[in-house]
Amino acid sequence: MKKGYTLVELLAVIVILAIVLGLVTMSAISYFNRRKVVDYENTKKIIVSNAKVLVESTSKEISKTVDKNLTTSNVCRLNYSDLVAYNLVDKDTKNPTTGQVISGTYVKVILNTTTYEYSYEYVDNANENIIDCLSGM
Repeated sequence: MKKGYTLVELLAVIVILAIVLGLVTMSAISYFNRRKVVDYENTKKIIVSNAKVLVESTSKEISKTVDKNLTTSNVCRLNYSDLVAYNLVDKDTKNPTTGQVISGTYVKVILNTTTYEYSYEYVDNANENIIDCLSGM
């Protein structure tokens, strides 16, 4: 009597392994795509946080310019290039979801005229007609 596996048994094992491998691969791809989105959200939070640092800077020239521009329209923007110029972000920071270097984005700074507090909003490549916070420096 011969001992061994039949062709059908070997094919069944290969099919089961292929199905398991496919499920693991799809799960891994899904995880990495979700991770990229989370990384991009964290990158945006860091950019907004650094914009806040610049607006609340101890530099009187910066704070006077921002305050002057905000009293004019209650909204101004800090361009990504402004944050790079003040060494608050790297010029080579990439968007994790696209792999492209971040450019053309800005942080909208909004003055609440009731409480006189600032709020910050990350804007990705919008074409709004908003005054630059640092214009006039």
